[in-house]
Amino acid sequence: MNISYNVYSDTVKDDDGTDLVYFRFTYPYIDNPNNRIGITAINDYYETQLDHFVNTVIPEGKKAALDAKKTAAEAGFDFYGLAYEREASIYYNDNQLLSVLNIGYENTGGAHPLSYWSSETFDVNTGRALTLSDIFGLSKEKTLEKVYETVISQIEESKDKDNYYFQNYEENVKNYYSERDFIFGPEGIVFYYQHYAIAPYAAGIQTFELTYDKAGELAIDILPLKSNDHEREVYL
Repeated sequence: MNISYNVYSDTVKDDDGTDLVYFRFTYPYIDNPNNRIGITAINDYYETQLDHFVNTVIPEGKKAALDAKKTAAEAGFDFYGLAYEREASIYYNDNQLLSVLNIGYENTGGAHPLSYWSSETFDVNTGRALTLSDIFGLSKEKTLEKVYETVISQIEESKDKDNYYFQNYEENVKNYYSERDFIFGPEGIVFYYQHYAIAPYAAGIQTFELTYDKAGELAIDILPLKSNDHEREVYL
């Protein structure tokens, strides 16, 4: 599939010309010369997300920036503009499967900017977003057990060199995982945990890969990709 990226960006200014807040939203667009239903559904999905960003995030961000500017002026501090960004990356595009990682970034004047991940994996034929249960062909409970087993075993294997996990990481692994927090990589399914879920902010977003050859029998066929077919691998 031929995929490009559409970019929406805008800088909102106050009446006095001050830059209040910067917005940027990047999303994939799939060429669809044959009007395939599945591709149309995927493109519509991201257009809907853009609409939400424009109609919800932007007005809320502008209000937050005006409030922050007023507070800074009253306290005698300098005001620095806020920022809300989301960057999309294609991590898997083969065998009529598409996996997209969205990296969000918000700088709202706190101790440090906030970054977070979200993702979607689509069956391109139908345009339907797949869950892990769809992929493993198991109930949600059994699917999550497989995720927890993978993550906990990898943490335990790496504890000697990666000792930054919270002491109650086993509990956190189970309490702070969303079934949507995964992507297909070139060699395996990657599960990820947001900042603060199982480790301090400085440790970054934690990722755990279950390689396709160790995933067992799956409900759908996922073919490993050659590394040179997958330019985004370096970011994981």
